[in-house]
Amino acid sequence: MRTDEEAALADRLGPLVHGHGLVVEDLKIGVNGSRRSVTVTVDLPEDQTGAADLDTIAQVSKEVGAHLDDDEPFDGRAYTLEVSSPGATRPLTEPRHWKRARGRLIAVKLAGGDSLTGRLIDVADDGPQLDVGGASRRLAYGEIASARVEVEFK
Repeated sequence: MRTDEEAALADRLGPLVHGHGLVVEDLKIGVNGSRRSVTVTVDLPEDQTGAADLDTIAQVSKEVGAHLDDDEPFDGRAYTLEVSSPGATRPLTEPRHWKRARGRLIAVKLAGGDSLTGRLIDVADDGPQLDVGGASRRLAYGEIASARVEVEFK
């Protein structure tokens, strides 16, 4: 859950990040001694698959840093900034994460304790549809204890 300060900063940075074809997936503000730390996670919009380009993330990082320096949200106090993508094996915790993972191999732990791995072929409002060993399997979000993208080497 974002704090009010995190939500306000994410709202201010949203248009800047969106200008690069990305969205603010998460934003955390921490305290490390006398310094603040700002961690911004950016990703492609849910209607796109693939990964955010590292050069684009680097450019976003420069612009976010410049914005924070100009805006001074921490009253001139020192801060560290980290801008990154969610990573290849991030947990799928929101419907938008599932939509971004279409076509990918997914490892799922079910609420009942069973596990399965399948290729994500569709995402509906009530849950994902996987190809598990050649058979289609639709899951409800409530059946899923946890899920993450599996890294595939080709």
